[in-house]
Amino acid sequence: MTTKKPMIVFHDRYSATGKPRPNHKTVCLGRCEGMGCFPSNKKEDWPPGAVPDEIGYVFVKCTACNGTGLRPGALS
Repeated sequence: MTTKKPMIVFHDRYSATGKPRPNHKTVCLGRCEGMGCFPSNKKEDWPPGAVPDEIGYVFVKCTACNGTGLRPGALS
């Protein structure tokens, strides 16, 4: 009798959102880590009128890359 092993699938923030993993030479070095936005629970980061989710976070556009996920001056 053979025992089936459970299949474990890991997802990172990139595969979970459908974004390709960033190139280490062009990825934004800011708080977004190549996503273009990041979750923040600090009200000073939020844009005016932002409504936090049920646990108090808002996804904020990264100011280092202006939401592109790329390092300023880097070619895509």
